[in-house]
Amino acid sequence: ASVRLLALARLDLVGTRWSFDWAGGYSPPQHLREGSVRGDFAAVEQQVRGCVAFLRSGVARADACGGFMWGAVIPKTTSVDRGNDSWRVIAGPTAALGLQVRTGPGHARLDVGTAFPFREYSFLYLGAGGERKQFYSTDGVLFFVSLGWLGTISS
Repeated sequence: ASVRLLALARLDLVGTRWSFDWAGGYSPPQHLREGSVRGDFAAVEQQVRGCVAFLRSGVARADACGGFMWGAVIPKTTSVDRGNDSWRVIAGPTAALGLQVRTGPGHARLDVGTAFPFREYSFLYLGAGGERKQFYSTDGVLFFVSLGWLGTISS
C-alpha cells in the first residue's frame, strides 16, 4: 500500500453523460530495510480515462470510467540482486467507479478502481545464508482509492 499525491483535470461534455480526465500522480518513497539491504521505492504515474455517468441527480453523479495508465517505479537500492536503479515502467488498462457530489463552489469526488499492468517486477536480494529473497514486487493487478475535490474553471 502507498499514498499518492494526485492532480486531476476533467472535461465534462455539457449536455451529455460523458467526461474525460487526465490524472498525474506521485507516490513518495517507501523505505524498506532488512539487514544490509536498503531500498527506497517511489513512483510516478499518469492516467487518461473516459467516463460515462450511469446515475445523475441534482447534486450527485456516479460514473464508470475506463482508460490507460502509465508510470514508473523509481528504486534506489543497496545490496539488491541485479540492483541497478533503473526506472521500471508500469503500463496497462484501468477501470474505476466514481461518485461526485456538489459541495458549494466545487465537487467532492471518490474513485475506486483497478489497473492491470502488462508487466510485473520483483526486486530480489541474497539473504545471509545465500538464499534469494523477494524484497519488493509489483503485482499484476493494482487497486486504488482516490478522494479529491474538483473546482470549475469555466461554466
